[in-house]
Amino acid sequence: PPPPPLLLLLDVVWPELAGLCQSTKDAAVLFAAVSTLAMWMDACKALVKNPHGLGRPGPVFGPSGAITPTLLRFVHMFSSHAIENIRTLAKNIFETLLELEAAEHKIYGNDQCDDSSVTETLAQRLLVNTDWHIKARYILLSKVIPRIGHTRTLQLHPVLPLELERCLHVNVLLQPSSDVFGVCLKAAASEYQALAQDEKAWKWLDVWQDAVVMAITSSSTQVVDHAAVYWIRPLVLNLPEAVALLLSRLLTRMDDVSSSLGRDQCLRAVMIIASNTKSLLGAPQGLYSLVQERFVRLAMVHCDSSVRMHTAAFICSCPKGVRNVEASEAELFQSFLPLNLNSQNSKFRIELQRSVRSFLQRCRDGFIMVSREYAGLHRKIDSLPEGLLDTNPELAEELLSQGLALEKLLRESETTLVNVVNWTHDLCFAGLYPGASYQRKITSVNICGAVLGLFAQLSDFNDVSFPDNLLPVVQPRNATILWQCSFDTVAEVREECCNLLRKYFPPAMMTAAALATLGSIPQQQHEGDPQEQQQQQQ
Repeated sequence: PPPPPLLLLLDVVWPELAGLCQSTKDAAVLFAAVSTLAMWMDACKALVKNPHGLGRPGPVFGPSGAITPTLLRFVHMFSSHAIENIRTLAKNIFETLLELEAAEHKIYGNDQCDDSSVTETLAQRLLVNTDWHIKARYILLSKVIPRIGHTRTLQLHPVLPLELERCLHVNVLLQPSSDVFGVCLKAAASEYQALAQDEKAWKWLDVWQDAVVMAITSSSTQVVDHAAVYWIRPLVLNLPEAVALLLSRLLTRMDDVSSSLGRDQCLRAVMIIASNTKSLLGAPQGLYSLVQERFVRLAMVHCDSSVRMHTAAFICSCPKGVRNVEASEAELFQSFLPLNLNSQNSKFRIELQRSVRSFLQRCRDGFIMVSREYAGLHRKIDSLPEGLLDTNPELAEELLSQGLALEKLLRESETTLVNVVNWTHDLCFAGLYPGASYQRKITSVNICGAVLGLFAQLSDFNDVSFPDNLLPVVQPRNATILWQCSFDTVAEVREECCNLLRKYFPPAMMTAAALATLGSIPQQQHEGDPQEQQQQQQ
């Protein structure tokens, strides 16, 4: 009789396939061999799940089996390969191996299977016996940790948080180690689900606080940026309770003279956490009271541009769907912007332009949203049958309360829109005065582009009537200012001004501005050249 299929796969196909994966050096042949190994694993999984007629009694893919160590060695080799498709196949092979081991446990029970599973054995090998700088370690750990849990992982290797912090310094390890951090965070959130909010935060910070504080208070700007993106943002989304407690502890350290952390480092960390929290969750209850106004105003004028950059993000950012601008945000915005128009850091200027554009767009879209809701309520009332409101006083009272609330909100959003936009419009064009530094001019031109891009085509919103006291951004004075700046000595300023003129201003206005500007240039040059005047007098 023919041998069982699983026996063919294990005793005939496996030796040839293992030898090919181990000995070949050609990339194309190796990819074909690894692809075949993945298909071999899928075939074994289909046969193991059907235990009848396997041809070999007992489990095969346990930790003590002859095949499992070789498979794990292949996974370890190929998970950090230069070819992405081979890395993906290695991850799939590893997941299939874990599923095979779990299926054998389910079929044969604990009597015939090993006491320790493949997952536990591999986790101990990766955490304890593998160096922290091996990339494949973190690729495999991201698959193992969800199966053994957050608590068991830290029991096996308590210094894992500090090792993950070290990986933020190495670009090659950044993404896989950040995946491990995210997996640990989700596993911890799942394990702590039954606990109270304060208890969740205390329990998580007992293990991770040192590593997180080391990362966001590092002297390396690159490490701080990596921690803000790959650590703080997932932490805000998964464990916001821990974020609030961490923020309060950092603020306490700022006022503590005996703290080993510097005040500037703590201030930067506070603004990183606060800006990410506000951009992802809005302004949760207690955020503004926790991050006191004195800390925000201190960060506005900080000598470190990264602190000011995160301060701008804290003032201007908001999660998607939140459009209304609070009066406190507008006040902080108007206090922050004039102090930061002359920065020499190009990255800060780019982020400042992005933050200002986001804030102005919130002002505009918030007014549009409230106006449309107010108009929709009026249409709803007009469409009601005649006499319905007289016979239904509850409906009339409900509609009246909605109308009064929307009317109040409309007046507030209109006031905020007019004040913020007119003030920003005057500030950015005033920054283009003759003799201004390059940094002030290029920052002002970039903000002018944001103002023009958002408010030059208000006629496109034909269903919304904007306030009459909102200054028009496309006007002859602005065209003249931009045309004069198109003769600036810096090519970048000239190009930006010409692009704004060509994109937003009509030809007639540009022509008038050009004639006014070109007519004054020869006279200014003639009056300002003393050598030529002396020659004419002689």
